[in-house]
Amino acid sequence: MLNSVQHRHVAIARLSHPTNLGRTMQDLRFIIIVIAPSRAKGTKTALETSRTFATLFADMEIRQRLVMAQNVEQFR
Repeated sequence: MLNSVQHRHVAIARLSHPTNLGRTMQDLRFIIIVIAPSRAKGTKTALETSRTFATLFADMEIRQRLVMAQNVEQFR
């Protein structure tokens, strides 16, 4: 959370190969970054937005469809 940000921003990066970033992050395929204003409502904080994306990415079918997407439009 940043004071200088006015709106939430979410960036999702799909890695070309599964990557091991540590003991609890083996076979990492996606990196999601959430930036939100520090004065956001409780339901619009970076933490709550991150939880929403974590719930979506917990679904194996959704993750597989995102891995197989051929372009940005399919990914969206």
